[in-house]
Amino acid sequence: FLQDDAIKKVIQAGMSQVNLVAKVTPQAFSSVDFAGKDSSSVFNTAFNVNANTTYDYNVALDKTFLPAGWSAYFTLNSTRYDDSTTISVNSGNVINPVVTVLNDKNVNQKASVTITVQNFSVYTQQRVTIPLTVYTYVENLILNKTTASAPVYASAIAGASQTSMDAGIDDIKDADTASISHASVKHIFIHTGEQYRQSNILTDNEVDALIAYLKDSGNVFISGQDIAYAGFDAKAIAPTAKYRSFINSYLGAYYVNDGDYLDVNLLTNSTDGVYGDKGLPATKMLGAQNVTLPDHLTVSSLEPNALDVLRYDDKSEPNNVAAVRNHNASHYWKTVYVAFSFPRIEDNTFKTDFIKYSIQWFDGLLLSVKDPKVLAAGIVAYPNPTHGAFVIKTK
Repeated sequence: FLQDDAIKKVIQAGMSQVNLVAKVTPQAFSSVDFAGKDSSSVFNTAFNVNANTTYDYNVALDKTFLPAGWSAYFTLNSTRYDDSTTISVNSGNVINPVVTVLNDKNVNQKASVTITVQNFSVYTQQRVTIPLTVYTYVENLILNKTTASAPVYASAIAGASQTSMDAGIDDIKDADTASISHASVKHIFIHTGEQYRQSNILTDNEVDALIAYLKDSGNVFISGQDIAYAGFDAKAIAPTAKYRSFINSYLGAYYVNDGDYLDVNLLTNSTDGVYGDKGLPATKMLGAQNVTLPDHLTVSSLEPNALDVLRYDDKSEPNNVAAVRNHNASHYWKTVYVAFSFPRIEDNTFKTDFIKYSIQWFDGLLLSVKDPKVLAAGIVAYPNPTHGAFVIKTK
């Protein structure tokens, strides 16, 4: 006999040479999409049928969590269905429903539907269910490798008069990287956690998704415990060369060493026009044993536009950079990298203002930024606030 381990029921009895039936296996596809305003998201799903005869299969679209102003349907064999249908499928064939999710409003929203394929002839418990998620026009998407810190980002972003949407990092991990665009997500805020764990380290798929987003004029703010340590310290579980390159070339930082768990004052860089001249209140990074061992950084020599924006007030450590901002003049992306857990900043006003000025810099609204190269080139409107990909060439 054959037992379904999930439901603990016998689903087939017979001779050992009898082929297993009613098996439906989904092929890989993107289960998350980031769509722009007034656009549709299309999911091409495919389910391989492994059976020894013809069976009826029910294909259903669950729209329970579809918000007002959204619609969804699926197409099967060139026929549109709004809810469900039943089809006969021979052994070895493919069930290929194409799900379309439509956004009818200019809103900062998340929509979810679920497509289910189920044997409808005999084995009603044999089914495959896959959730599909669409984000549309998100100002600030919060991606977490941990669940502990989403409220901290969200409250600081709200204090900066911006809207945000919380999500898990899994929502970009297996997505089609080309679908995450600056047109649909203005800024991505990532927190990797307060402790060094293998599960908190960005994977190569996540790095690929972030790089693709940045190259589409995206903006990334990232903080967390041991981000650089995880890639470069001899005692860490070393990730890939791609991960290290992301830190050096996109985050604009080199790893020096691991700090200790004591409280430490944070200093802004007075030469920095984004944070240094804004009168941010004095604050410190609150320590905690076995939690806060902040990475000490230097600015990457590979990135001429990288600049240290926060430093630890640790006179015994000359390489005491705590945060770096970086931007690229070819792809027009921007990053801010805080080398410790952002929620560990003591002063809430500092946190809110630091987020606010980061967003203003991302959007090109800080008139006090005095880049010598920009001034020398005679560029007046730089960067243009309407879109990061809009460029004024002077030479």
